Amino acid sequence: MPAQETQILKNPNEEDISPWYSIDFANQLQTPEWTFSKDDLKRFKKGSMLD
Repeated sequence: MPAQETQILKNPNEEDISPWYSIDFANQLQTPEWTFSKDDLKRFKKGSMLD
């Protein structure tokens, strides 16, 4: 079933790369709505799906 809700992020601290966030952060990545740790980050493996 497709996603039922869309979330749009805004990066108020780095407007030049907004809505993206840099992965170069200390312990936590703070967004206006959520806080993430480095363990929360995920990525696609090279050669899968979008390659």
